[in-house]
Amino acid sequence: MSPPAPPVRVGGDAAETAAWQDDLQALEEAQTCAIDATYHLSRITDVFDAVERGDIPPQSLTSLLYMLAGTCRSVDRSLQDLRAVLSRRLRDRALGSERAAPPGQMHTAFDQIIDAPRRQARA
Repeated sequence: MSPPAPPVRVGGDAAETAAWQDDLQALEEAQTCAIDATYHLSRITDVFDAVERGDIPPQSLTSLLYMLAGTCRSVDRSLQDLRAVLSRRLRDRALGSERAAPPGQMHTAFDQIIDAPRRQARA
């Protein structure tokens, strides 16, 4: 299933559409990181459930602990990736809002540039 198309605005602001697409991409990346973390956490849960049921012999517990430690590192990595994706998008969004003029201001500035020669001709 493909993501929905960004809203089309007649006379709208292209930067707004681009920001919406960047947000969508960041959300998709965040979702992938969350799915990865969930997968690794379910593996940890499965191991603990097996230990609780007695399905794993005591002599295998040491090697099992190493496997669990590796899986925990994988979960940590997924969460670090998730934080990085969200932090990057929030930073980009904040920088973009500082640099970009609101759409109304942009149109007003454009109108002033277009009308300046007319005003000078009248003077």
